Amino acid sequence: MSTIDSIILEYRSTQATLGVRDGTLTFASPIIFGESKQPMRVRVLKCVLPRSIPNVINCGTLNNRTIRISNNGGVGWTTLTMSAEVTNYSLLIAAINAEAAALAWWANPLFPGFSMTLNGITRRITITLDSTKLAAPGQLGLDLAVSDIHTTLGFTVVLSFIVDGAFTGDSAALLNSWGVYLDSTFNNTVIRISNNGGVAWQAIALTSGTYSPAYINAAINYVADSLGWWADSTDPGFSLAKNLATQEVYLTIDSTKLAAIGQLGIDFSQSDIAYTLGFSATQTFIADATVTADVPSHLDTQGQVINLQITGLGRLRLENSASDNTLVTIPVSSSAISTSDYIYPSGGVAATAVECLVQPTVPALSFTFINARGNNALFSLGDAVVEIELIR
Repeated sequence: MSTIDSIILEYRSTQATLGVRDGTLTFASPIIFGESKQPMRVRVLKCVLPRSIPNVINCGTLNNRTIRISNNGGVGWTTLTMSAEVTNYSLLIAAINAEAAALAWWANPLFPGFSMTLNGITRRITITLDSTKLAAPGQLGLDLAVSDIHTTLGFTVVLSFIVDGAFTGDSAALLNSWGVYLDSTFNNTVIRISNNGGVAWQAIALTSGTYSPAYINAAINYVADSLGWWADSTDPGFSLAKNLATQEVYLTIDSTKLAAIGQLGIDFSQSDIAYTLGFSATQTFIADATVTADVPSHLDTQGQVINLQITGLGRLRLENSASDNTLVTIPVSSSAISTSDYIYPSGGVAATAVECLVQPTVPALSFTFINARGNNALFSLGDAVVEIELIR
């Protein structure tokens, strides 16, 4: 009787959505290794993962997925609700034009009448309407007022457009990820600012998405500028940044930047934003100074590694006297969202094999991706592929 020296198995998650990539590989017939547990080695030949999603600001009550379009000057509207895979402005405009194409609006679907661009310096969105692209005479319209999508895109004054032209948002578009909710009870969106030493406060509500300290800082100073606080809008009085070495956020308050005599203040205590930024001991500041958060920030919700765990083979590791099904720990960098995939192992060389006692019969294997925080890793668009080898 011949024996099989090794078996190669492939797990693939083909969900075209944003979120987890966990799943189960179920075999048509159970794999039978023998009448008892068999000593074998398990190794990863290949693991390809889409980019993880870092720095999540979330608010479970936010609705920024609904938008309306018209081809008759707003006489009639078609309402669109974006799906979870719409995670940036380019996918948003693609979804809008695809819906219009499905309604046979365009003379040529390759040249649609809606477009949307982002200025990389000002972070402002420009929306363009061109009714000459319609298959029949009409007037395009776009309505952002039906949900929080207008805030997401940076349009706070004019929210509906029913004439051809290019329209630029009046504030920076802060968001590049829609609808990512870590926990419906978690809310780190609210910040308060003051220009009179805390006598009165102005609340700022960040929209749900992915932020860096620079984006949060831009939101704070934009609101203050819209209230007419600054003597020079290009030289604001709040500065929020992060030390990349220590991961600590530092805040600078400078009331000399005010147009009128006063005292700036900022309050992080009204939501979990204090936790996110690392301000745990003191969360309200009403004095000119530069202060550093007392603990490293929690802007990175994923961490720098992803643990690939496999259930169904048997215990793979023993950690602190407890069973651990982690096969490999994959180093990642989650400092920014990218279309690039994580590829492990690097250089195409198989990972070191882990010795284990495999169950006599294996009907299925479950694959789980756990981030450095101990939670299920969240990924952007793309498939997850894992190829493992069982060796006698």
